Amino acid sequence: MFAKWISQQLSKPTRSLLGWVAKKFFESNNRFLEESAVKLCDIQPENVVLEVGFGPGLGLQEAARRLTHPGGKLYGLDISEYMYNTASERLQADIQSGKVTLFLGSVEQIPLGDSSVDKVYHCNCYYFWPDLRAGSREIHRVMKPGAERTRNKFCKSRGHQMSPLVLRSFDGDCLASGIPAEVDCCRTVEGDKMAA
Repeated sequence: MFAKWISQQLSKPTRSLLGWVAKKFFESNNRFLEESAVKLCDIQPENVVLEVGFGPGLGLQEAARRLTHPGGKLYGLDISEYMYNTASERLQADIQSGKVTLFLGSVEQIPLGDSSVDKVYHCNCYYFWPDLRAGSREIHRVMKPGAERTRNKFCKSRGHQMSPLVLRSFDGDCLASGIPAEVDCCRTVEGDKMAA
Protein backbone atom coordinates (compact mmCIF):
# COMPACT_ATOMS: atom_id res chain seq x y z
CA MET A 1 0.00 0.00 0.00
CA PHE A 2 2.82 2.45 0.90
CA ALA A 3 4.64 1.62 -2.37
CA LYS A 4 1.48 2.51 -4.29
CA TRP A 5 1.30 5.92 -2.56
CA ILE A 6 4.95 6.58 -3.37
CA SER A 7 4.41 5.62 -7.01
CA GLN A 8 1.37 7.91 -7.21
CA GLN A 9 3.39 10.81 -5.77
CA LEU A 10 6.25 10.24 -8.20
CA SER A 11 3.86 10.24 -11.16
CA LYS A 12 1.62 13.12 -10.00
CA PRO A 13 2.82 14.81 -6.80
CA THR A 14 0.18 16.52 -4.68
CA ARG A 15 0.53 19.20 -2.02
CA SER A 16 0.99 16.71 0.83
CA LEU A 17 3.79 15.30 2.94
CA LEU A 18 4.55 12.59 0.35
CA GLY A 19 4.29 15.15 -2.46
CA TRP A 20 6.77 17.38 -0.67
CA VAL A 21 9.12 14.39 -0.29
CA ALA A 22 8.76 13.67 -4.02
CA LYS A 23 9.54 17.33 -4.83
CA LYS A 24 12.66 17.26 -2.64
CA PHE A 25 13.71 13.98 -4.27
CA PHE A 26 13.34 15.53 -7.75
CA GLU A 27 15.23 18.66 -6.72
CA SER A 28 18.15 16.72 -5.28
CA ASN A 29 18.34 13.79 -7.69
CA ASN A 30 17.11 15.04 -11.07
CA ARG A 31 19.16 18.22 -11.52
CA PHE A 32 21.97 16.44 -13.40
CA LEU A 33 19.46 14.48 -15.48
CA GLU A 34 17.47 17.61 -16.40
CA GLU A 35 20.57 19.67 -17.20
CA SER A 36 21.96 16.82 -19.32
CA ALA A 37 18.73 16.60 -21.32
CA VAL A 38 18.80 20.35 -21.98
CA LYS A 39 22.47 20.20 -22.98
CA LEU A 40 21.87 17.30 -25.36
CA CYS A 41 18.94 19.12 -26.96
CA ASP A 42 21.45 21.70 -28.17
CA ILE A 43 18.89 24.46 -27.67
CA GLN A 44 19.57 27.48 -29.86
CA PRO A 45 18.67 31.02 -28.73
CA GLU A 46 15.69 31.28 -31.12
CA ASN A 47 14.26 27.75 -30.64
CA VAL A 48 10.76 26.89 -29.51
CA VAL A 49 11.15 24.21 -26.84
CA LEU A 50 8.76 21.95 -24.91
CA GLU A 51 9.46 20.04 -21.72
CA VAL A 52 6.92 17.37 -20.84
CA GLY A 53 6.69 16.48 -17.13
CA PHE A 54 8.75 19.42 -15.88
CA GLY A 55 8.36 18.65 -12.15
CA PRO A 56 9.79 21.42 -9.96
CA GLY A 57 11.16 23.24 -13.02
CA LEU A 58 14.90 22.52 -12.90
CA GLY A 59 15.13 21.68 -16.61
CA LEU A 60 12.94 24.63 -17.51
CA GLN A 61 15.32 26.93 -15.66
CA GLU A 62 18.30 25.59 -17.59
CA ALA A 63 16.49 25.74 -20.95
CA ALA A 64 15.26 29.29 -20.33
CA ARG A 65 18.87 30.46 -19.85
CA ARG A 66 19.68 29.29 -23.37
CA LEU A 67 16.78 31.09 -25.09
CA THR A 68 18.33 34.54 -25.45
CA HIS A 69 16.75 35.56 -28.77
CA PRO A 70 13.39 37.40 -28.66
CA GLY A 71 11.89 34.57 -30.76
CA GLY A 72 13.01 31.90 -28.29
CA LYS A 73 10.08 30.38 -26.42
CA LEU A 74 9.83 27.68 -23.76
CA TYR A 75 6.70 25.68 -23.00
CA GLY A 76 6.26 23.27 -20.13
CA LEU A 77 3.52 20.70 -19.55
CA ASP A 78 2.92 18.82 -16.30
CA ILE A 79 -0.06 16.89 -14.96
CA SER A 80 0.61 17.78 -11.31
CA GLU A 81 -0.92 21.01 -10.01
CA TYR A 82 1.64 21.01 -7.18
CA MET A 83 4.59 20.81 -9.63
CA TYR A 84 2.92 23.41 -11.88
CA ASN A 85 2.70 25.83 -8.93
CA THR A 86 6.27 25.06 -7.79
CA ALA A 87 7.73 25.64 -11.26
CA SER A 88 5.60 28.77 -11.73
CA GLU A 89 7.18 30.28 -8.63
CA ARG A 90 10.69 29.23 -9.71
CA LEU A 91 10.27 30.75 -13.20
CA GLN A 92 8.10 33.72 -12.30
CA ALA A 93 10.29 36.34 -14.04
CA ASP A 94 10.52 34.33 -17.28
CA ILE A 95 6.76 33.71 -17.25
CA GLN A 96 6.06 37.43 -16.75
CA SER A 97 8.41 38.33 -19.61
CA GLY A 98 6.58 35.91 -21.93
CA LYS A 99 9.61 33.70 -22.54
CA VAL A 100 8.07 30.78 -20.62
CA THR A 101 4.51 29.44 -20.67
CA LEU A 102 3.48 26.56 -18.44
CA PHE A 103 0.47 24.32 -18.98
CA LEU A 104 -1.32 22.07 -16.51
CA GLY A 105 -2.42 19.02 -18.43
CA SER A 106 -1.72 15.64 -19.96
CA VAL A 107 0.76 14.62 -22.64
CA GLU A 108 -2.19 13.15 -24.58
CA GLN A 109 -3.55 16.70 -25.13
CA ILE A 110 -0.73 19.22 -25.60
CA PRO A 111 -2.23 22.70 -26.00
CA LEU A 112 0.06 23.71 -28.89
CA GLY A 113 -0.46 23.85 -32.63
CA ASP A 114 0.76 21.29 -35.13
CA SER A 115 4.44 21.53 -36.09
CA SER A 116 5.18 24.30 -33.60
CA VAL A 117 8.17 23.01 -31.57
CA ASP A 118 11.87 22.67 -32.49
CA LYS A 119 12.97 20.62 -29.46
CA VAL A 120 11.12 18.38 -27.01
CA TYR A 121 12.60 16.76 -23.94
CA HIS A 122 11.34 14.84 -20.94
CA CYS A 123 13.03 13.12 -18.02
CA ASN A 124 11.88 10.16 -15.94
CA CYS A 125 8.23 10.48 -16.89
CA TYR A 126 7.15 8.50 -19.97
CA TYR A 127 6.61 5.33 -17.94
CA PHE A 128 3.94 7.19 -15.96
CA TRP A 129 1.94 8.18 -19.04
CA PRO A 130 -1.44 6.41 -19.13
CA ASP A 131 -1.10 5.75 -22.89
CA LEU A 132 2.47 5.79 -24.24
CA ARG A 133 1.34 5.61 -27.87
CA ALA A 134 -1.14 8.47 -27.54
CA GLY A 135 1.42 10.63 -25.73
CA SER A 136 4.08 9.90 -28.35
CA ARG A 137 1.67 10.66 -31.20
CA GLU A 138 0.76 13.97 -29.57
CA ILE A 139 4.42 14.93 -29.13
CA HIS A 140 5.03 14.05 -32.77
CA ARG A 141 2.08 16.26 -33.77
CA VAL A 142 3.59 19.38 -32.16
CA MET A 143 7.13 18.75 -33.48
CA LYS A 144 8.24 20.70 -36.54
CA PRO A 145 9.74 18.69 -39.43
CA GLY A 146 13.34 18.03 -38.43
CA ALA A 147 12.59 18.59 -34.74
CA GLU A 148 14.46 16.62 -32.09
CA ARG A 149 13.23 14.80 -28.99
CA THR A 150 15.43 13.82 -26.04
CA ARG A 151 14.28 11.32 -23.43
CA ASN A 152 16.35 10.99 -20.31
CA LYS A 153 16.17 8.56 -17.41
CA PHE A 154 18.42 6.98 -14.84
CA CYS A 155 19.34 3.36 -15.36
CA LYS A 156 21.36 0.84 -13.46
CA SER A 157 24.65 -0.14 -14.99
CA ARG A 158 28.18 -1.05 -14.06
CA GLY A 159 27.75 -2.55 -10.62
CA HIS A 160 24.31 -1.03 -9.98
CA GLN A 161 25.53 2.57 -10.09
CA MET A 162 22.96 5.00 -11.39
CA SER A 163 23.93 6.72 -14.63
CA PRO A 164 21.98 8.79 -17.14
CA LEU A 165 20.62 7.05 -20.21
CA VAL A 166 19.56 9.47 -22.88
CA LEU A 167 17.53 8.42 -25.87
CA ARG A 168 17.26 10.78 -28.80
CA SER A 169 15.11 10.60 -31.86
CA PHE A 170 15.06 12.87 -34.87
CA ASP A 171 12.22 13.89 -37.17
CA GLY A 172 9.80 11.97 -34.94
CA ASP A 173 11.04 8.75 -36.56
CA CYS A 174 10.06 6.41 -33.74
CA LEU A 175 7.52 8.66 -32.04
CA ALA A 176 4.41 8.35 -34.16
CA SER A 177 3.95 4.69 -33.34
CA GLY A 178 4.79 5.15 -29.67
CA ILE A 179 7.63 2.67 -29.82
CA PRO A 180 9.37 2.56 -26.44
CA ALA A 181 12.68 4.38 -26.20
CA GLU A 182 14.91 1.29 -26.19
CA VAL A 183 14.71 0.63 -29.93
CA ASP A 184 17.06 0.82 -32.90
CA CYS A 185 15.54 3.94 -34.46
CA CYS A 186 16.67 6.06 -31.50
CA ARG A 187 20.29 6.84 -30.77
CA THR A 188 21.45 6.01 -27.28
CA VAL A 189 23.64 8.51 -25.53
CA GLU A 190 25.54 7.98 -22.27
CA GLY A 191 26.97 11.21 -20.94
CA ASP A 192 28.42 13.03 -23.93
CA LYS A 193 29.19 9.88 -25.93
CA MET A 194 26.84 8.74 -28.67
CA ALA A 195 26.46 5.05 -29.44
CA ALA A 196 24.74 3.90 -32.61
